[in-house]
Amino acid sequence: MFKVIDGETFLAADERDLVEKMHSTSRAPSPSDEAWMRDVARRGELMTGREIRSDTPGNFVADLMAAGLLEEISCH
Repeated sequence: MFKVIDGETFLAADERDLVEKMHSTSRAPSPSDEAWMRDVARRGELMTGREIRSDTPGNFVADLMAAGLLEEISCH
C-alpha cells in the first residue's frame, strides 16, 4: 500500500498499477499515464528540488519516494 503526500492511499500490485490508479484519481489528468508521469515529475521537481524520472513507472515511483512525495505503508 502506498500513501501520497496529500494522504490518499493506494493498494497496487506493482508500480505500473500504482501509476494507473494515481492517474485515474488525479485532479490534473493527462491523455496517457506517460504524459501524466512527466507532468507530475515536473511539479514534484519544482516542489522538492529533487530529480524525478518519468521514463518508467519503477523509476517514477522510486524517485517520488526518495523525494518524500510518496511512501510505502504496511497494510493492517
